[in-house]
Amino acid sequence: MRTHPKAVTVRFSEPEFVWIEAQARAHGEKPAEWVRSRCMEEAGWEGRLLAELRATQQLVAELVRELVVYTSGGNNGAAGEKIRSIFEKAAALRAK
Repeated sequence: MRTHPKAVTVRFSEPEFVWIEAQARAHGEKPAEWVRSRCMEEAGWEGRLLAELRATQQLVAELVRELVVYTSGGNNGAAGEKIRSIFEKAAALRAK
């Protein structure tokens, strides 16, 4: 469930609203959802979110790879240090 605790009200002319309604319907969204999505895209938020998701995916992939090395008995010291490094990198990203 998505919650958005703050709201902004915008007024549109009848022709503008008809166009927005048509665009929203074409994308399977309600008009307010469609307008919000367009605002977020314009502000660049979706790009930032995707970048964060990609970074998280990369960290998880690195972690899994090192855990496999660690649990399979391969160079445990280096793998353990790499695992700690990955967690530190993740903590630094969360702190931003």
